[in-house]
Amino acid sequence: MMMHESANMPMPRDDLFWRYLPADPTALSWGLAVTGGGWSLIRPGMPYPPVQHPGGHHFDWNRGRILNEYQLIYLSRGHGRFESRSAGAHRISAGDLIILLPGEWHRYLPDPAMGWDEHWVACTGELPQRWRSAGLLDARHPILHVGQRPDLLADYRAIADLLARCPPGIAGLAAARVVQVLAAARSAQAAADDDPLAAAVRTACVRLAANPRRAPSITTLAGELGVPERSLRRAFSAQTGLPPKQWLVELRLGEAERLLSAGLSVIDVAGACGFPSVSFFSRRFRARTGAAPGAWQTHHRGTRST
Repeated sequence: MMMHESANMPMPRDDLFWRYLPADPTALSWGLAVTGGGWSLIRPGMPYPPVQHPGGHHFDWNRGRILNEYQLIYLSRGHGRFESRSAGAHRISAGDLIILLPGEWHRYLPDPAMGWDEHWVACTGELPQRWRSAGLLDARHPILHVGQRPDLLADYRAIADLLARCPPGIAGLAAARVVQVLAAARSAQAAADDDPLAAAVRTACVRLAANPRRAPSITTLAGELGVPERSLRRAFSAQTGLPPKQWLVELRLGEAERLLSAGLSVIDVAGACGFPSVSFFSRRFRARTGAAPGAWQTHHRGTRST
């Protein structure tokens, strides 16, 4: 598969990465071709979009944009605005997944005072067209409230890693991840629609993510939200795929990766992310990544230099 190169294509950074690919003929014969993906971690006061994207992918708030492909955009932090021709204007926030359809005018923008973290993948082919015909993708309802999902975030990171490396078999591997993202998102949305505790779980996720280092206990949250603690724990696990304590650890580990990439020491990262000790942090980090924090940091610094 040949990559679509552009003179203004950025190198992978801690806060920004994107890559576009031509639609692979083999992948199209399967029904789904991934044509791009990446992430933007927009900090308070940063311009948006932070870089000029090629061709019809770039946009600004005043003009909006119309794509000729499907995009799935997941927000893992922050909030902002979204507007489209068929859906009108909406507030969007962490835990929302936005589905953009071909031919649909749209625009979106993070709150300048907070920014947001967005992760996205673009695709085309017969399968997404079939999903649209079946009502799984609907321009009138482009926002899925799926909650803070480490499993979804892991899928987006895996897709970005595939796009960065372009290994043999990328077409099938990336397409499988897109199907997994949509299936997990629809499942989470269905659970939220049917479960009266879903709103409490979404609020709990926002509260935990707001300050992972000093996050309130699930007991405290249950009391503040007026729901039984046992019910909240059960609903939290069902909706996010992880128990609250493990979900919070995954959130802290994700922040630890960002801080290690920024050059902070292992000791400082462990303290900043709220881990009780460096040894505990190192064990959990190794279990997640397969490498000790120091080795992981050295490897990723070398990769960025290369």
